[in-house]
Amino acid sequence: MELRVGTHLTEPLALLQFAVYADVLEGVPDRAINDGIIADALALAKRTHGLDPVLITPRERPLGSRPSRVSLPSICCVGRFRSPQPARDPSAERSEVCLVWFQDQFAFPINAEVAAEIATLVWSEIATDDFM
Repeated sequence: MELRVGTHLTEPLALLQFAVYADVLEGVPDRAINDGIIADALALAKRTHGLDPVLITPRERPLGSRPSRVSLPSICCVGRFRSPQPARDPSAERSEVCLVWFQDQFAFPINAEVAAEIATLVWSEIATDDFM
């Protein structure tokens, strides 16, 4: 399985997935709950992979008639991907990126809209060089 991130073909090194609202015990999803879930996912990604994660902004869906009641896609995905080419420093052995995205089903495959957005990222701006 390869993933195109910008102009780089990458290989997955790790993929963590979980149900977005599994730990929400009370209330209806809204922007405040969703913002907390996104912040927690980014913090988890940073702790787990040691890289600054890149968020693929999720599309929220309305729940009922109140504008503040919105839901995220069902599954949060935290992935670490590697390219055999450096991102910026030509003396680097390779480069890596950590991505956080949301989709309605467990990956793989990655949702087509999400994959298309990932393909627009600029590797040299988001990846970290690795010197082994």
